[in-house]
Amino acid sequence: MPENKQPKDSSGRVPLPPISRKSMKSGLINEGSVSENERPETSVSESLNFHFDAIGSATIRKGYTILGNNLGGAILGMHYHVDTVAGTQSRLIVVAGTSAYYLSGGTYVEKRTGLTANKARF
Repeated sequence: MPENKQPKDSSGRVPLPPISRKSMKSGLINEGSVSENERPETSVSESLNFHFDAIGSATIRKGYTILGNNLGGAILGMHYHVDTVAGTQSRLIVVAGTSAYYLSGGTYVEKRTGLTANKARF
């Protein structure tokens, strides 16, 4: 079994070690879509940073891009609004803390305050 190099979280718990797989040729099969007894050993039910677009192979996700400035807290919700009329007002909307922001250029602009703390639904 591979060595667990992940740090402890804030509660002091150590995350589970990764599971080593020699083959993932059956790809990603979501938990609950197939009985655990019927799921192939060459499949996974969860994965991080992998794409299973081609049958029989897993490719590494290309990474991420930082969008906008630091909001100073965790993002609780994210939505991409598409303007289907003019097409000029499509915006990325995020909720952090008790405020909603939209991304304008490279900066988040506060749009609404006083939202319920620790909750965001779109």
